[in-house]
This record gives sequence, structure tokens and C-alpha cells, in this order.
Amino acid sequence: MNTAPSPQLLAHADFGAAEAGPLHGQVRQFLRETIEEHFEDGQSFWTERLLIERLGIARGTLRQALDELAREGVLVREAKRGSFVRKTTVMALGLIFERADTDFYAEMTQHLAAQCIARGLRLELYPLLTGASAEKLPDEIRHQPTHERLLLMPEGLSGAANLPALLSERGYRVLSLDDVAGQSGVPFVTTDGEKAVRMAFDHLQQIGHRRIAFLVNEPSERPSVRRKMAEFQRLTIERDLPEALLADCETQFGQSSFEKAYAMMPTLWDDEVRRPTAIFTASDPGAWAALRWFAEQNIKVPDEVSVLGYEGVKPDAFTHPPLSTIAHDFDELARRAVDALWISGGALESEWVAPRLVLRQSTAPPL
Repeated sequence: MNTAPSPQLLAHADFGAAEAGPLHGQVRQFLRETIEEHFEDGQSFWTERLLIERLGIARGTLRQALDELAREGVLVREAKRGSFVRKTTVMALGLIFERADTDFYAEMTQHLAAQCIARGLRLELYPLLTGASAEKLPDEIRHQPTHERLLLMPEGLSGAANLPALLSERGYRVLSLDDVAGQSGVPFVTTDGEKAVRMAFDHLQQIGHRRIAFLVNEPSERPSVRRKMAEFQRLTIERDLPEALLADCETQFGQSSFEKAYAMMPTLWDDEVRRPTAIFTASDPGAWAALRWFAEQNIKVPDEVSVLGYEGVKPDAFTHPPLSTIAHDFDELARRAVDALWISGGALESEWVAPRLVLRQSTAPPL
């Protein structure tokens, strides 16, 4: 039959505990579980009037829950015919992120979407607003742990260190795209940053540079950034380069890595004793800032100083001059992350992906 099951099932609802999350999320979860256990595909769903009466909730709260179920594909809502259950199996990759305004995010998301399409997965996006409580996010996940696996973007934990534990408690399989989650025990798939520093050193030394500056324009609180700084310092000793300079911009989470690098440039360049002939940055926005500052000072790149970035995002090809960079292998990162979450069995293990050297016109031998 196409009629809905007995509304007596609604008597089992129990809402209101603050620690269980927002009310609309509790309602959505209860209705979703009820659909899974008692409804068939194509069956009519209860009317709004009946749900409001039996659940004792406001119309706005109910509609918010129903709207979310419709977005998840669990319900099909038709203005004149009512709502119907859809129980097609949805497999999804959930991407949790804090900032969507970075080129890294745009590039990474594009490659993740391509991997999801190739595997028949739906890509779900979960913004974690700066300052928002991470405890509410698990209630926003659209599918059950058996149908959705979760991926954390590099900055997704800057203010939410307990998020992985909250998600794991719900039974979700969780992976990070950076080892910023390392202290929480979350496995990751990320670029080998220490190898990136060695590649930068190798390239700049091979073309004759010794006065190399590492401009750290990303937050040094991040474990991956600290390791790159340590590797740079280790190499300066190993390769006998006392002229090499570590310049920490003291960038905090949420601050512009471009603006912090730009503000550091006068200090870096005014040191005539250790003035660098080459600058390597912790991320490409730092290199863009250096190029802008040099252009404003009529300092020619690469004739008077070389600039080497780290990321390999698309705008690098359109700077003046085009930026040489140590690039993430975005396609490989996306492939390994999706495979780890959906293909491999057993416990997740952390993986390092090798970066690539992309040479353009911003690096050259020193004069």
C-alpha cells in the first residue's frame, strides 16, 4: 500500500535535551530513522499538520527538518500531492572546511568532485564557521555513517580540536587533508612538506643561491608548518648556509597570509647583511605578496631576487613574472583520500604525497 504507516510511531519521539543539539536537527534525525525502519520507497509521508500535532513542535521547526530531509533526497515534496519517501541508496563524501575563500580550497574541491563523480559518490559540503561550536556540526551531517565518510580540510580544525572525536563517536569514518589533526589522532593524506622544503633548497642551490630566506606566512601553530620550519633550519646547518634566514610572519589562524607576508617584506629586505637573493614562501599567497612588494619598489624578479612559492594553484601562472612553485599533486591527494575512505578496509593510515617542482620565470641564478 502507498499509505503512510500508523502515526502511533511518532509517540516514541523524545526531544528537548540541549546536549542533543538543535531541535530541528533532533526532529530530522528521528524522522530519518523512522523512515529507514518503517517506510518503503515511494510511500506517502505524514502531513505537516499531523506531525505538528503528534510531535508538539512549531511549524517552523518542522519545516526546517523536512527541508533538510528533502535536500538529502530522503523526501520528495510536491505542493499538491504531499511528501513521498525516497529510499534510493546515497553514498557521499562529506567535506568539512572553515574557509572557502582560498585557492587551495577551490583547487582541492574541484579534484575531489572529479573523484566523486568517477566513483558515483555525492560530494556534500559542511562549512564550519569561525567561532562556531563544533559540537553542533555532527547533527548537520546529511547521511548515516554507513552512507557517508568525512574529510577535513587543512583549516577545518583551527578552532574545533574536539570535532574528530565527536564525529567518531557517531560512527563516522574521518580523514584529514593535513596533519593539523594529528594531536587528535586523526589519520591524514597530505603533501610531504619536509620534502617540499628540500626540493626548494635543491632548486635554489643548484642555480647558485646561498642567501635563501624562508618566509613563513602561514600559522606556525600548524604542525605541518612547524615541521617545514624545522627542516629549513636543519638544512641550513647540514649544507653550511649561515646566510639562510627564517622569517616568521607570526600569522594567526583567520589572518590573511598575503597581508602578513607583505608587511614582513620591508624588514626582510632592509637587512643588507643577510638580504636574500632568493625567497621561498610557506604558501603561494606569500609569494604573490613578495612579487607585489618588489614591483612597487622597482626591484626586478628574477634579475635581482628569485621568488619560489608553495602550493601550485592556478593563479601562479598569471603573476608577473609567472611564479615558480613547489606544487601539491592535487589529483593524487584527492584520489588517495577518496580511496582511503571508501575503497580501503580496516583502520585508516596516514599517507604522504610527494610534491612537484613547477618552474616558471620567477627563479633564476643570482647576479
